[in-house]
Amino acid sequence: MTAIAASVLATVTYPSVQAQETPSNSETVVTAPVVVTATRTEKKLNEAPSSLVVITDGQLEQDNPKTLGDALLDIPNVMMEAPDSPVFTRISIRGSDSDQITYLIDGVRQDNYTMSGNRPAFMFADPEMIKQIEVRRGGGSSLYGNGGIGGTIAVTTKTAADLLKPGRDFGAKLKAGYNNDADEFGQAAWLYGRKGPVDAVIGFSHRDGGKVVSSSNGKRSKIPRDAQYDSFTSKLSFTPSDDSIFSIGYNYDENKLDQGRTDNEAKYRLKQHRLSGSWEYSSGDWVDLVVNMQYMKLDNKFDGTSYNDEAYFKDKFDSYSINTQNTSVFEFGGTHSLTYGFDASLNKQKAT
Repeated sequence: MTAIAASVLATVTYPSVQAQETPSNSETVVTAPVVVTATRTEKKLNEAPSSLVVITDGQLEQDNPKTLGDALLDIPNVMMEAPDSPVFTRISIRGSDSDQITYLIDGVRQDNYTMSGNRPAFMFADPEMIKQIEVRRGGGSSLYGNGGIGGTIAVTTKTAADLLKPGRDFGAKLKAGYNNDADEFGQAAWLYGRKGPVDAVIGFSHRDGGKVVSSSNGKRSKIPRDAQYDSFTSKLSFTPSDDSIFSIGYNYDENKLDQGRTDNEAKYRLKQHRLSGSWEYSSGDWVDLVVNMQYMKLDNKFDGTSYNDEAYFKDKFDSYSINTQNTSVFEFGGTHSLTYGFDASLNKQKAT
């Protein structure tokens, strides 16, 4: 099965000018998070014309979520099912179905969430590498294409600049822990550095747990469960000038889940490769260009032949995506900005 999707956007905004007092040296300046989900252009959260919630890197470090779903548990009007397991995670915004939400990673729409057999209806993103999560409640189809009836979830990942301490060019991070609630051991290792125009980060994380919540009421299932989740992340950015930046990233996620007794066991296996690239360029008032591209390959398998010879499923999914947009600022009876561009994707699926 092959699916092709495309959308064209054009939005006009009318920026307002607000006077701001200059703080004294003794005052602490608190700036609002910068978001892009509401209009596809950068705005301060308090200026965004949408019902928008932002989870910052500071909140993520404090809460230490095990999965992306874990990080969304306390947001009003967002309902989660099985947030501990990327395989079973389902999300609903204002009563929507899980496949009625648009998911974005670094500006690229993730089109592998639509349910098909046992394929997950969620996206994979290692919380250790997330800089910010934006949750827009309400339809976003006019901005991101069909399917976003319930809302939009946008993830921005970190660069070395986000991880480095002031005055440092290189850093490393090691992390290990045990979660009693999920009977889970976790380890993570990261290397990151920045030298001149080059910014690079690479990391790996592993989690192995014996208790997974998979029921919609959140109660622990008595069925024996063993889950493993491995994630590899790499991201390289190059800034040749103040008005241009290139970046390329590769992510690999693998999830293994076994549940049930030996004679009645169901096995889930999922592998995902995601290669992405972006280019941002600005020049004067007329050119503020953003181009994002992504290739994603997902292999999903379910095996329950220990109790039924026909209980077997495998799914291969390939997706090619590109989006581009430009914002121009012009004077016509005042100062206005026009954002225009397009999104396109080609998705291929083969299932047994």
